[in-house]
Amino acid sequence: MNKISRTEYDDLFLREAPPGPRSESIATKALETALDVRKFEIELYWKRTTYFWAFIAATIVAYCEIAKSADLGRSGHLLQELFACAGLVFSFAWLKMNQGSKFWQANWEAHVDFLENEIQGPLYKVIAESRKESKRFLGARAYSVSRVNQYISFFVVCVWIVLLAVSLTQASPHLHGFVHKVLEGWEFSYDALSLFGVAAATVSCCFIQKCGKSEFAEHLINSKKEDGGIQFYRRS
Repeated sequence: MNKISRTEYDDLFLREAPPGPRSESIATKALETALDVRKFEIELYWKRTTYFWAFIAATIVAYCEIAKSADLGRSGHLLQELFACAGLVFSFAWLKMNQGSKFWQANWEAHVDFLENEIQGPLYKVIAESRKESKRFLGARAYSVSRVNQYISFFVVCVWIVLLAVSLTQASPHLHGFVHKVLEGWEFSYDALSLFGVAAATVSCCFIQKCGKSEFAEHLINSKKEDGGIQFYRRS
């Protein structure tokens, strides 16, 4: 794979097609293709997300059904551990799928950004924001849907890691005794330990609130805006 410069990119696409009865600029054809593939990638993104969520949801249900049993026994704990492993694998694959889908979506969006100026103007680069809407408590915000989804998938991976650790300690009497001694040595109260999940969820929500925004969101926040109407901004 060879790296090309912006000048070489322009030479590849921003030139006229050979004359003919249905002559059309190469840039126009390339832009149409980039827009179509970008739309296709977005559709595939949500189909893949639904596919993985079906597996993860089924695994969660199976894990919880086993956990509800009054007397699991060692075989029950081992089965619970098996489902925790499956949930962790599915969630990790979902996280990597989100990263891969985001990469290809960004690839085609970059092609659109490079090609559209000469054909339809900077339509995808110009952002319109309603000042009145942005003032509302639950109004529209410049969040990246795919980025938020990536953070959620990472959070789910962390949840399955915790559930797997719990299953391991329950399945192994020696490991359970060791963890119990460690917690007693550190003078942890189980009440305080139970609040760890709430604290982790709160931190995760704050992290999504802060880092789930689109790249141009900070520019929208810092820009001087009038009290009402539509504000237009152009991405670089």
